[in-house]
Amino acid sequence: MLRRLRVAPALAVLALVAAGCGSASTNSAAKASDSSIPAGAAKVSAKVELFATADSTFGGQWDAFTKLVDRFPFRGEAIDSIQQSLSEDGIDFDKDIKATVGPEVDVAAWNLDKPQHGVVGLTQPKDKAAFEAALKKGSSPSVYAEDGDWVLFSDTQAELDAFTALGGPTLDGDASFKDAFGRLSGSALARIYVDASQLTALAQEKLKSTTPLGSLASGSDSKQKLVWAAASVKALEDGFELDAVAKTEGLGVKNFDASFFDQVPAGAFLAVAFDGSATLTTELKSLERNPKLAPSLGQFQAATGVSIADAAQLVDGHGVLYARAGTPIPEVTIIVFGSDANKWVATLDTLVAHLSPLLHLTPQTVTVAGVAVKQISVQGFTLLYGVVDGKLVVTTGQGGIVAAQGGGSKLIDDATFKAAADAVGISTDDTAGLVYVDIQNAVTTLSGLAGLAGASIPPAVQANIANLRGFLLSTHDDGDGVVRVTAFLGVEPGPPVPATHTTATT
Repeated sequence: MLRRLRVAPALAVLALVAAGCGSASTNSAAKASDSSIPAGAAKVSAKVELFATADSTFGGQWDAFTKLVDRFPFRGEAIDSIQQSLSEDGIDFDKDIKATVGPEVDVAAWNLDKPQHGVVGLTQPKDKAAFEAALKKGSSPSVYAEDGDWVLFSDTQAELDAFTALGGPTLDGDASFKDAFGRLSGSALARIYVDASQLTALAQEKLKSTTPLGSLASGSDSKQKLVWAAASVKALEDGFELDAVAKTEGLGVKNFDASFFDQVPAGAFLAVAFDGSATLTTELKSLERNPKLAPSLGQFQAATGVSIADAAQLVDGHGVLYARAGTPIPEVTIIVFGSDANKWVATLDTLVAHLSPLLHLTPQTVTVAGVAVKQISVQGFTLLYGVVDGKLVVTTGQGGIVAAQGGGSKLIDDATFKAAADAVGISTDDTAGLVYVDIQNAVTTLSGLAGLAGASIPPAVQANIANLRGFLLSTHDDGDGVVRVTAFLGVEPGPPVPATHTTATT
């Protein structure tokens, strides 16, 4: 299916070909519409379950995309592969696609819960005759139909007929679709919408019937449901932005002030801000109400001395987890902010006491930077935990205790972190969860670990990640049951790097 609908799903990667052939458009007149509702939605029944649209103007978004992709040597191999695939079907990118396709290419799919689901592509070609001629090429040509100045294409005539037979109101008037796409910018490389009202129930049933965890979950009181989801991908000057929204029921996502993120020290290659009281804690506590889990929970408490509720309280609050380089392994630290820090330590004490005979732990009390904390060691691995300035701190290194007392350089002042946060407007003041990765710092640290194991990162991999910078992801409760996920992958701007391919380009 996707091979024959090659124009639609391949548009994003075909920008590689455009870049490799020196044919990226700089025509300022060919700009994607900033309208939140694509024109193709008026040609699609609201009964479809998936609708995707790609900007095929070869204008601003394509120019930004190709400049970013030029920073990765792998693009040459991708160009080779794409050109070979196209040539096997007798298709020339410039003549058959770029010169003929319309300003947007859309894909609609329905009956996704059935083996015989339908998929149709559509566009409003600049040159209808030439575009239809391209669809006829290859050993397995696509079938197509005209709808005014639009062309619909698919694998079989049966699918085109089924698409037409869907009938009813069109997607551009559907309230859920308009709400979803209205929350995304129209100026994006690609956008997608999924009506999950029927798919969620199907997925839950499949989970219950095919996995042990799903079977156990069937006895829980969870009423979480995904109604719809939408996402867009945008090329920026210094990286890629993903913006996704989802309408949910019963998810319970809540925003919180994560300004405590400023306690993460500089040099951390991973940092995660979380609200345990609204997420993991609630889910763990719900397990106690599942009668199917009663025997297993009893065994867990007998072995550890703590209940699931006690264990859940260890992350019942706002907290941050971070990792930074250490010797010989990275230092990993968790800091939880709340009013029950001493109770949390008591729970850990109980857990350690019960596990000590089994794991041969050697707990003791030590003083680090003037703070008395518990330390356990096993087979050369050390873990420290205690209350530091009213916070629960669990860490693999003494530096974690020192950092929790404040002072020193902080991650939020790091140039890579600030660039990622500023690029997509992510703030630590109001979020439902935050994840940050300093990719180059992480690569350096992991390379050191690989070296200890006698391994190394292949040169080709190193070359293709050399220009990656910070990755930042934030979730946010937008109200009315809508959760937003915003992510940014930083790419160091600069001139094109040498491509790893042998195909001659014009």
